[in-house]
Amino acid sequence: MNLQETVSKILGREVSTEEAKDFALNQFGVLTSYLRKPKEYRVYVLDADCSKFTSYDIDNWLSYQEIHGKLTDDAKTFISECERVGNVYTLTGFNNASNLEEINLNNSYIFITNCY
Repeated sequence: MNLQETVSKILGREVSTEEAKDFALNQFGVLTSYLRKPKEYRVYVLDADCSKFTSYDIDNWLSYQEIHGKLTDDAKTFISECERVGNVYTLTGFNNASNLEEINLNNSYIFITNCY
């Protein structure tokens, strides 16, 4: 992730390269705190019958994420769909829900990431 993308995430809006440089000069403490803070992993679960994606797609998203440090547009679409139906968990929440059999994973795609 470059400076412009990072500042855009911090501010929650798109910024120009000049705005990003200005932010880095004037808000260095905020920028370094954001960069040091590791993001929590989230678990996205979607019924395979309700998904246009395949397990091969998810494998490709993971490979792309490892190389580029960001999500593909398809992965973002998958995440949005999981958020729409309410199937987003923290690692602890997913562990608890699956152990208590509160979620059915028999026919589900699972995508775990901290790039959201």
